[in-house]
Formats: sequence, structure tokens, C-alpha cells
Amino acid sequence: MLPYDTLAFTSKKRSDEVVDRALLQAYVDCPDLVVSTEREINEGRAFKDNIVKEASSRPSIVRLFVQENMVRVKEDAEVIIHKPNWWVTGGNGSLQFTQNHFSDNWYKGGESTHSVLAYLKFYANYNDREKVQWENLVEAKLGFISAPSDEFHNYLVNNDQLRLYSKMGIQAVAKWYYTISTEFKTQFCPAYPANSEDLKAAFFAPADWATSIGMDYKLSKNKVTLSVFLAPLSYSLRYVGNSKVSETSYGLDEGKSVKHSFGSQVQSNVAWTIIPSVTLNSRLDYLTSYDWVRIEWESTVNFVLNRYLSAKLYVWARYDDSAMPTVGDSYFQVNETFGFGLNYTW
Repeated sequence: MLPYDTLAFTSKKRSDEVVDRALLQAYVDCPDLVVSTEREINEGRAFKDNIVKEASSRPSIVRLFVQENMVRVKEDAEVIIHKPNWWVTGGNGSLQFTQNHFSDNWYKGGESTHSVLAYLKFYANYNDREKVQWENLVEAKLGFISAPSDEFHNYLVNNDQLRLYSKMGIQAVAKWYYTISTEFKTQFCPAYPANSEDLKAAFFAPADWATSIGMDYKLSKNKVTLSVFLAPLSYSLRYVGNSKVSETSYGLDEGKSVKHSFGSQVQSNVAWTIIPSVTLNSRLDYLTSYDWVRIEWESTVNFVLNRYLSAKLYVWARYDDSAMPTVGDSYFQVNETFGFGLNYTW
């Protein structure tokens, strides 16, 4: 084969010539190394693997149920798959402070006051991403303000509410849900007006409970979430469980401690992230028995400074014609608080 042709395999023709010369030289010079000739190989029987290929790439129905043997599977799996958790839990807590100071000789007069407002919220919401949504909420507010000129009290309660809320919905179509809701509200502490020892409210005096059935519309965008609950059928109960609290001031008949009512209800909840550091949460509750109307509108604007500090503007407006107002003849009431303090969300 020498001299070796360096361009032998640059073309098929030249490579065939080199192979033919090598075979001819082997036949002539080394006949003992020849096992089979090319003719004998071509006349031999062709090999068949006897593998029957399926006409379709789809497996047969029978083979889908055939148990396969697991080969070389490690006993300890490296990937752990957990069951999906459809619950979302969390909460928020804040402690707000407000101070006003006037010297004794301030030319316009005035009274120095201090106030504190504590807020706590827990929620646990279930959503299976298919049909069922269940919202649960516990909310508490408690605020005090100093009263230096009050003859009977050093501090007065200016915010006091305990609220438990639950709402379950089953999807009807698109963003509409068949929904049932229940809500319970009362307060923690005894409440007195300024310069008076007449008890106006206490724990479970009054206590309001409402259950409603209707349709809930839910909308969720990047910065806004909205829920509008329309309930044509609603049952409400008002209970006054303290004999020192006037039941007639809360729309009950004299000498009675419980009042039952049937009517309708409309609720809406809005959460809006105006900018990352400013958020708005607003709740509107309209309840009527067709003899009286009770409307509550609560809005909180949260100005977030950092993870632990914030300023909050809280506005609570009410309209309730189920009982005569304590002062004047207007059924419209407003409670507004603005403060700065600690804030934490988890």
C-alpha cells in the first residue's frame, strides 16, 4: 500500500481505488487471512431482527393498563411533590399615635390631648382555582383619647370595633359566584360621652349579626381588586346584652334585648395600590329591612414609609335611621382619625 496516497479519501473514486488495491494485495500475499470472499458474503442469508413495528405511534388501549417493571429506580426520590395548598393566610397590625399640645397661656385657648389607635387584622382565604372561594376575616380596632377637661373620665374611647366576617362562593359563570356571607360586629370596652356617666355601649351591647345569600362579582387587576356582593335575601339580628345600655337608642323596643329583621344587603370591597407606598382599602355595607336603612363606609389610606413605619388616614361614615340620633336630627355620622406610628404586615 506504500507509498500512501494522502488524497485517497478526498473523493469517492479515489477511495474505491485504494480499497480495491488493499483487498487485492491481501488476497495475493496473505490468502490464509481471508475468511470469506465478497461473493460468498453477497450470496449469504440476510439478517432479520423479527421486530414488528406498530403501524401507529399511539399505544394500544390494552398496553396502557399493563404494569411496567421499574428498573434501576432509586428508593429515595430526589424530587418531592407536595399536595397543592389552596389556603392563603396573613395579617396586618399597626399602632398609631397622635398628640396635640397647647400652653396654658395660648392666646386662642385649647386643650392638650393624646390619642392612640391599635389595629389588628387576620385573614385566611381558600381558593381552589376552579370553583370554590372562601374568605375569612377577623378585624379589631381600639382607640383612646385623653380628656383633661372631663369631670368623670381621664380617657375616652374614640374607636372600638370587633368584626368577624366569612364569605363562601361557588362560581356560577365567569366572575360571578353564588355566595353566602355572615358577619358579626360588637365592641370591646364600655363607651361614655364626655362629662357623663351614661353608658352608651359595652361588650355585646349592641352586637350585630347578619347572614345573606346572593351573587358576588369579583374583579382582580394588577393594582385593583374589587368585590360587589348583591344579596336579595338577608337576615339580621341586633342584641343588647347590658341592662345599663338603652335598648331604644339602638332601635329595639323598650324592655326587649333582641330584634330580628329580614331584608336585603349590598356589600363592596376595594383594595387599590395607588403607588407602591400608598394603598387604599374601602368597604361599603348597605343593609335594609325596608323599614330602616343602615349604611357603613370605612376607608383606610395607608402611607407606607418603610416596613415598620407608616401614616394612616381612617374615615368611618355611618347612616342609620333605625334609631333617633343622640344629638340633632341628622342620621349621618363621621369618625375620622389620622396618625403616625408602627406598622407590620405578614
